[in-house]
Amino acid sequence: MEQHLYEDQFNEIHDFRECTSVKKTLVIASTPRSGSHFLGHALHQTNHFGFPLEYANPTNLARWEEVLNVKGVKNVLDTLKAKRTSSNGVFSIKAHFSHLQQFGGLREFAQSLDNPHFVMLTRRDILNQAISLSIARQTGVWISGQQAMSENVKYDEKDICFCLKRTILHNASWKYLLASSGLRYIEVTFEEARAKLPHTVCAIADFMEIDLPLENVTSSPVTKKQSNSINEEWKEKFLQSKHSEMLLDIDLALGLKSKKKQLKEILFS
Repeated sequence: MEQHLYEDQFNEIHDFRECTSVKKTLVIASTPRSGSHFLGHALHQTNHFGFPLEYANPTNLARWEEVLNVKGVKNVLDTLKAKRTSSNGVFSIKAHFSHLQQFGGLREFAQSLDNPHFVMLTRRDILNQAISLSIARQTGVWISGQQAMSENVKYDEKDICFCLKRTILHNASWKYLLASSGLRYIEVTFEEARAKLPHTVCAIADFMEIDLPLENVTSSPVTKKQSNSINEEWKEKFLQSKHSEMLLDIDLALGLKSKKKQLKEILFS
């Protein structure tokens, strides 16, 4: 479903006053509904990590091209670096695995960034993540505060299975590419970030060798929780269903030629 844009991202109030060259780049390597909005805003609040947003999301990118009067994802990023790099020289971006397609792959994505450091963000409860994704695909609401395209949500076991397969596959794809590329990365779970936010922010600063004053680290999240009773109801219903019949076939997991089209749809849709 088409979604309303997160309009606040385009507000010039989030631009940093000084034009600072980029020394390091933080990449939150994530999947939809993994808590990247929560973590990105917590990092932004420190004023030491730029403003991690989904600049390469195709929908966001189209608007950024209009706002910045440039064309192409690399030109958009280059222009944003001059606006959204914090005074200590850190630029940040959130990227779902599917966004790599905009660049031609991870290697090209990394080459478009200055001294990239990756934080791979996952959720331990992947089923809850898949259910949250299924709901968001119906409502068009991906971030708290967005206007819903539809208020009517319907339990769809097949779609939850699709979201579950896709999330697992994208997580595995991120980990494989990062592990095999030699790029610097650490892993963080949403659950530990939510439970120990100051610790997580400081751990990311240590990983990037950023001098972060403790008074800049907040223990209070600036984003609102979106899940509600529907999520738990759907989870219970799904666990009691015969969903195993719809699980990913082993030949799809291996990426056999006969399944290439279906695999591509799961990876990039």
